[in-house]
Amino acid sequence: KNMSDITGLIMVRSGSVRCKNKNIRRFADTSLLENKIKTLKNVKGLKEIVVNSDCEKMLSVADNLGAVSVFRNPEFATSNTHPRDLYKHVAECITTPNVLSASVCYPMMTVDSYNGIVDLFNASSHESVVACHSVKHHMWINTEHGYEPLNYEPGSQPNSQELPEVVSVCWGGVLTNTEIMRNGDLIGRKPCFYEVSEHEAVDIDTELDFMVSETIYKSVNGLIGCRCRKNGECCKANQK
Repeated sequence: KNMSDITGLIMVRSGSVRCKNKNIRRFADTSLLENKIKTLKNVKGLKEIVVNSDCEKMLSVADNLGAVSVFRNPEFATSNTHPRDLYKHVAECITTPNVLSASVCYPMMTVDSYNGIVDLFNASSHESVVACHSVKHHMWINTEHGYEPLNYEPGSQPNSQELPEVVSVCWGGVLTNTEIMRNGDLIGRKPCFYEVSEHEAVDIDTELDFMVSETIYKSVNGLIGCRCRKNGECCKANQK
């Protein structure tokens, strides 16, 4: 595998339903889209960074930050678009054999984690490397026979730290063979998982997620007390 065979891909659309304009509204000292582009620009070995979107404002952000902007057919930018159809459509703009898909909704994903994903992909024979975090909870699943325990036997439940390994996918970092994406998937059938820290795995889907994530982001990046939500720019920017 050649490290320059990877395209960094950011897929964003205009129609956020539960968290309005989350991709480009102010998030601490940045925006979710700006943060992800700047992070990927520091990841080693990416041939280019592509921002695929139906939104001209988002594509303009990409242009201004030196990413490649690709307009998405609005037909593939609705809440009803099936992921399979989206992946097939977006894959048409990828020219490299491999693609690192990085959702903006995971703003705490670090350059070190992305580099680790790239290193693991290049060193292994797996068709994809997927960011994840362990889920250490006593879990039940809804089946046709009602709820049943998923990862333990009732009456003999172990301590949470002793539960079987169950991981949750973090869509903030999925490095895959582009051919898999052309077939309508990202992960494939033989992935390798790369565990990230608990705060890196925080996902933004709702307004509450946005506020909580922004607070964590400020804490991690030394921006606690920042008034940027009020004045439009980071009050601590000169301290970075």
